[in-house]
Amino acid sequence: MITIDEILNIATPQEFDSVALRLFAHQAQRCKPYADYISLLGIDPQEVREVSDIPFLPIELFKSHDIYCGDSEPEIVFTSSN
Repeated sequence: MITIDEILNIATPQEFDSVALRLFAHQAQRCKPYADYISLLGIDPQEVREVSDIPFLPIELFKSHDIYCGDSEPEIVFTSSN
């Protein structure tokens, strides 16, 4: 897994791309709503090699689904006024 230090110490565009692709792979594997979404799009996560190819999760899904990675419930939930 990627550490917070790796994220906070990104110094180059290449490092950003590397971390973004690793985070995408992690979320594609461990976030069921996101995995389902990219599957419906017909995207194979192993074929995503460019940051520009990472699909964004539509904001509407945050309103209708619990979006988080892992097996345990989130400790903190952020909400919006909208």
